[in-house]
Amino acid sequence: MATFEIILGFVQELVWPAVVLVLVYTFRRDIRDAIPRVKKVTGPGGVAIDLTEQDVALQARLAERVDSAASPEEKVSQIREVIAEGAVDRFEKLCLVFFTEELEQRKWAAAQIEALAPNIGFERAMRYLRSPQRGQRVGGAIAVRALGERDPAALRNPGMVKAARSLLGDPFERVRFRAYQLVFASKTLSDALAAEVREALDREPASMQRQIARLKRATDG
Repeated sequence: MATFEIILGFVQELVWPAVVLVLVYTFRRDIRDAIPRVKKVTGPGGVAIDLTEQDVALQARLAERVDSAASPEEKVSQIREVIAEGAVDRFEKLCLVFFTEELEQRKWAAAQIEALAPNIGFERAMRYLRSPQRGQRVGGAIAVRALGERDPAALRNPGMVKAARSLLGDPFERVRFRAYQLVFASKTLSDALAAEVREALDREPASMQRQIARLKRATDG
């Protein structure tokens, strides 16, 4: 595999921004030439996310902005902006997996979202908790929890309790499961929503109650 194709893998996955900054700038001309050939991201079990013209354009914009930036500081700024734009688009594609694919693929999508979370940002992830699209509510809960693990103070956001309470009452089990996972990840949320969690669990079917019991044991352990 050519060196620039390996680098494209880093850009395609939108991980390790500092590494991307150095590599994209060093091989920017090769990357620009190879970008049209990057068409798909494939996960386990054969699940694939097709890259649209917008994705290809985003990758082209990354190479172009870095090449045209006048200073090292501007290069860093341009990389961060393009990575954030790409992270949001990739996040929304991954969210489609949660109600269309089997468990293995959903786990893969969740892991991808956890990796993208720092580039999505807490405030944007919080907005996804209120999305009318159920998959985005799942993805938002995953991203918020991942960010909370990096910075526990983030889960003390004034709107966090209200958002988590709303998710606990969501009509879809997969959204509620992520809500419990989010609440158990934070002592602040667990204490504030203890009564709501007990009431919500009483309404859950037996299979869901067993899942949540296992989740709680794993979290406490």
